[in-house]
Amino acid sequence: MSAFEGGPDGATGPNDEEFWRQNAGGAGGAGGAGSAGNSGVSGLASGPGGSGNKRRGAGGHQGGLPENQRSMSAMAISALVLGIIAIVLSFIPIINNFAAVLAVIGVILGGFGWHASGRKGHKKGKGLAIAGLVLSALAIIITLLMQQSASKAFDSASKNSGSTSSQTARQQDSGSSKADSGNKKRTVTLKASVTGGSGNGTVTYGPAGSASQDTFSSQWSKDLTDNQGKEMYTETVSAEISMNDADTKDQIVTCDVLVDGVQKDHKEATGSGAVVTCSSPVVF
Repeated sequence: MSAFEGGPDGATGPNDEEFWRQNAGGAGGAGGAGSAGNSGVSGLASGPGGSGNKRRGAGGHQGGLPENQRSMSAMAISALVLGIIAIVLSFIPIINNFAAVLAVIGVILGGFGWHASGRKGHKKGKGLAIAGLVLSALAIIITLLMQQSASKAFDSASKNSGSTSSQTARQQDSGSSKADSGNKKRTVTLKASVTGGSGNGTVTYGPAGSASQDTFSSQWSKDLTDNQGKEMYTETVSAEISMNDADTKDQIVTCDVLVDGVQKDHKEATGSGAVVTCSSPVVF
């Protein structure tokens, strides 16, 4: 027992299983106390070294576990799943906003999964983590491009809509102006004249379906008010007939129709018994 206690670093020898195993073999081979002592010293010299080699063998992968002892990284798997979902949804307008959120989460999980499955990590699944990172990054890029395209399309549609609205408004204003113009009261002025001869004449006038008659000397004029501007006014002027052609051969008979002061029709005739007829347009 004193041989065991007297070995190098004597405090650790008696508690080491390898130490006891080596010293038991050494004592049996020598068959004596001296041998046992020498064997004990030898065992003390070689025992710790042998034990150290075994411990280094068990820890041969410095900084991480052997590949066959590692478990799959949950973050790497999650990153891959999120990346696949995000890249599918990134092509759908509006919904791709949600895809962008999933992609950002996928990038974060993929980064952590890559680190955990590296040379100094304790997990496996590095390939899954990289794939998740790539898919998530692509989903973010596609989402940005799709949103930019949708924004341009929306701006173009807004401009077209604004142009159409402006055109419709102009058409409505034009229609309103025409309606106002149609509802405006118009003044129809009828004029007649007879020069030469006796200077006397007869005029028959009025809107379609209605007629009035006046006699006049030299000049005649009549103002009529039309509320709709859709009536046709007719004016027929004839000179007084004389038994003596010499008195009427130089007669000149005229008629005029004016709407709001603008001449719409003018006729004239000469000679005995000259007759002229003027009319206004149906719509004015």
